[in-house]
Amino acid sequence: MKWTVATALGVSFGTAWRNFGAFLVVALVLFLPSLIVDTVAANSAASTIIGSLMIAAMTICGTYGAIRMVAGETTGAVDMLVRTGRPNFWPLVVLCVIQSVAIGFGFALLVVPGAVLLGMWAIAVPVIMVEGLGIVESLKRSAELTKGSRLTVISAVVAAVLLPTIPLIAGLIVIFVGLGLDDWSLLGSLIVWILGAAHMALLAPLQAAIYILQRTEKEGVTVAEIARQL
Repeated sequence: MKWTVATALGVSFGTAWRNFGAFLVVALVLFLPSLIVDTVAANSAASTIIGSLMIAAMTICGTYGAIRMVAGETTGAVDMLVRTGRPNFWPLVVLCVIQSVAIGFGFALLVVPGAVLLGMWAIAVPVIMVEGLGIVESLKRSAELTKGSRLTVISAVVAAVLLPTIPLIAGLIVIFVGLGLDDWSLLGSLIVWILGAAHMALLAPLQAAIYILQRTEKEGVTVAEIARQL
């Protein structure tokens, strides 16, 4: 039976909620450089670059942790953060940057190209982590795995991103207006850092969830087998 958007959201958010503390600690640690740079040089090119790198690092650490967690293995924040020291960490960062730039450019053009690339490449990160492929090969493998399910993949990603984003924005508005803060204040930066980390913690298992569902459906591979390949 084909997996659905509801299935993906259930696996992703369920994993995030059950292990929220571990994901939150990882996000707070990884986004600490962004907090420092934003405080010193807000809206600078350095801030944008550091933020992009930290998002990539969170995707990598979160994907690793989520696969192990779904497989029933005990995994903590330290286990996930250690991934930043693995030999394939920087190729994974490059992959994440390529994805972000290409998909973002596609959306900026006519929306449709970006959506197509999103559907094709949504699980390239877990592919390279689990299957040990190169950057180009992982993008091809992701496109192969998502073939026939890309609309569902796109819908799941969009839904997963929007669901926590709406309350996040609403919460930030209420806090900033209520306390009379602005983006330049230290307290404002701290609040954005904490709530932003919580947002990333909720999204951390998303790619892993879709990857697991796709491989289980198309290849009959169990999550335990996938976890053993990490």
